[in-house]
Amino acid sequence: MKGVPEDPIEIGGVRIPVPRGESHSLSACEKSLVAHLVCLLRPRVVVELGVHRAVTTTFLCDVLAVNEIHGRVWGFDLEDVVADCRAQNSRVRDLEQNGSLQLVPGPLPGTLTTFLEELGQPIDFAVIDALHNYPSVRSELDLLWRHLRPGGYIVVDDYLERTDGVRWAVDAFVSRHSEAMCVPVLSNADAEAAGVQSKLALVTRRPYPYSDVARFRLHDVPAIKAALLRRPTIRACWSLVRPVFARVGWKK
Repeated sequence: MKGVPEDPIEIGGVRIPVPRGESHSLSACEKSLVAHLVCLLRPRVVVELGVHRAVTTTFLCDVLAVNEIHGRVWGFDLEDVVADCRAQNSRVRDLEQNGSLQLVPGPLPGTLTTFLEELGQPIDFAVIDALHNYPSVRSELDLLWRHLRPGGYIVVDDYLERTDGVRWAVDAFVSRHSEAMCVPVLSNADAEAAGVQSKLALVTRRPYPYSDVARFRLHDVPAIKAALLRRPTIRACWSLVRPVFARVGWKK
């Protein structure tokens, strides 16, 4: 197949194009993580916000191709960035020509808003790696979330202290959506010293219904009761009154 990388690595049924840690791109470790997530979802619609030199973009297309996933990648960036990619990167031209990739030029979030309105189907997988500030990341999360299919992932790059706007945007978004959860996938100092780096955060829907009322009734109340009963005085009092409650039909 034209444009498909040769000899991908296969791990647990997942075929990974040999990841390289190019600058201005995800690390090799992050690319491996992304490849596994893509294969778990087998997405039809993949969105990348912030194409830059299209290194991650073409990697996503390669993951779909080598794993025979019939999906398409849409990449968003400014007009001059997209024009440079098309002019200087033959792989981008080939992938657009065969329908694996579509670059969308123009400023975010306007281009994303228009795209989502016209798409007519949910997004399966998205990568946020454009402007690293609070308002940009927050608006992109809000837009993508409304169109993300159940079980889909939004991967946010640079969930780090030095790009604190990204962290604040992700944390604020999750705190305001009880059905959302964030899983940071971060390397520690020892891993980075060994050349293994990850600075990603995964945002997805909880796999179960969630509400503060249900949490309080099902988990907080039993936890409070257990904590109280660990106190000797409370436990002694409870042993005296428990038979009374048992006689009136109060089970616990």
